[in-house]
Amino acid sequence: MIRINPHLSYIAPNCTYDQSPAIPLEIKEDYSEQNLLKLEARIEELESRLRLASQSPKVSPSTSSIHIPPSSPGAPIEPFVPIPTGYDPSSHRYISADFPLMADDWPLELPPKPLMLHLIDLFFICYPNSRRIIHRPTFLLQLLEHPSSPRFPFIPLLHSICAAAALHSPYVTVAPLPDLRKYPAEDIFQDKTRMDEGRGLMFDEQHFLLCKYQCMAAAREGVNLLGVIQACVVNSWWAFSSARWLDVWTTNSHAMRMCIALGLNFADSLYKPMPDKAREKLLIGPPTSHVDVELRRNAFWLAYCLERYHLFSGPWAFDVNDDDIQQTLPGTLEAFEAGFDDGQARQNIFSEDLFSTHYSNQDDFAMYIKCAIMLSRAHIIELRRLPNYTTPEEVRDSQEMKSLESMTSLTRLSLKKQFNPIEQLSTSAISNTFIAHMAPLWATIKLHINIANWQDPSCDSANKALAAARSILRYTTILGSTSFEVNRLDRVVCVAWLSAGRALVLSLKFAPESLAPILRAEIRLIRSNLRLAGDRVIIFLRQLHAFDRDMVETLGEREAAKVFEGDLF
Repeated sequence: MIRINPHLSYIAPNCTYDQSPAIPLEIKEDYSEQNLLKLEARIEELESRLRLASQSPKVSPSTSSIHIPPSSPGAPIEPFVPIPTGYDPSSHRYISADFPLMADDWPLELPPKPLMLHLIDLFFICYPNSRRIIHRPTFLLQLLEHPSSPRFPFIPLLHSICAAAALHSPYVTVAPLPDLRKYPAEDIFQDKTRMDEGRGLMFDEQHFLLCKYQCMAAAREGVNLLGVIQACVVNSWWAFSSARWLDVWTTNSHAMRMCIALGLNFADSLYKPMPDKAREKLLIGPPTSHVDVELRRNAFWLAYCLERYHLFSGPWAFDVNDDDIQQTLPGTLEAFEAGFDDGQARQNIFSEDLFSTHYSNQDDFAMYIKCAIMLSRAHIIELRRLPNYTTPEEVRDSQEMKSLESMTSLTRLSLKKQFNPIEQLSTSAISNTFIAHMAPLWATIKLHINIANWQDPSCDSANKALAAARSILRYTTILGSTSFEVNRLDRVVCVAWLSAGRALVLSLKFAPESLAPILRAEIRLIRSNLRLAGDRVIIFLRQLHAFDRDMVETLGEREAAKVFEGDLF
């Protein structure tokens, strides 16, 4: 015999010339869950073939035509072949080989399957915490299921992914930036603006609305409530990227309220399950695996973080009080995707060492959450306690202000010891760590910018706000010196940049002429950072327009023109 595989050459050939007696094969019955799933999939396949054989062949029309604009710089994408929009059945002769083993039955409301897979890839690449809100290994296996299978991904979640990923894809058309000369930069009701312009819904807007209304219907029917939270969080990411503040607030609030109804603000695990008396009042059963435990934990904290980072810059109240949160912090991404729980102790929002100690089972995501908690405490004290003081001196000398400054400095010190953005191994870790370094500086600016006396060079609040703004610039410049793409950062970074820019503008207004050139150059850096994300992520361009408008109002047209004259872009 001629041996084909050289790796099997050490085995002696088994040459026979007579009929050998038949040896009955040993049959081993496999009742594992994985084998049962395979058998169910095979049964579905056979049933589909029977249905297909009993019907006459039909040609389904194209679901939609896709507008493909020219490629633009941005996230790397895989090659994609557009789906043909027309087909002539008379030119084709049907034979049995034309039909697949299983009918595709891809949902008509979704984009064609190749485009859908392309958008899913972009979503996991371009959104830092996409692998936290979705357990990617399970999700990719679910995509292999037949669309009629109950294990197929939740359709509203796929709609939200389409909307979010569309901002980074050249194969679909997204909502353009409105004419900011006619409409305000802080346009809260953008649907009214769209109707005034006579513009139809773009690809991302269509899928945002489909997700929104399907999530509301699923919540009313009690269907896949955890999937509703996941879809609302991803939908909120799109709304934030598109600077749709009302949509961010309403969509994320829906997610937060669903988290409360499901009890995700409470700690619940396989080792320490929730008491039955508390569970019977919730809308979800106990978790079935370590992946389920961590997915629920991640979903809650991502909804919490977006609310805290979004509302910190304004006077709006939070949906959930920190005192009502008993959920523990999540573990590492590797443990989550492997379905592993190390069994170690976890910190919660009441841990005394929350900002000073970072456990070995925590990674960049836990730092991202801790800084959201820090901003939440600063926001609450600023709105509830600091207005009780009448003068800036009383605010600066108050016990609340000293407590906040101690918290922010402790957070900065602990982050410097363990987490350096440049040393992280993934884009998501770089983004989360970078935001964690920005948050204490952002909090310092917000606490001091309104009580500072910018005309007094010795004012402590003015000096602290200016130093924090320059630290934000320093971190951004260091990150910009690497090959990291700024549009991969979490979108909340633009709010921290805007806060730093306003502190620099106020300092420039009262600075002596000898210091003015340095401050102008620093302001130009802020403006260039807001430009780097490109023209498809509207939040950066809107913030840039708002920053320029405020700068002209603060400095006057003559001084602002000196900043614009040195603009390199």
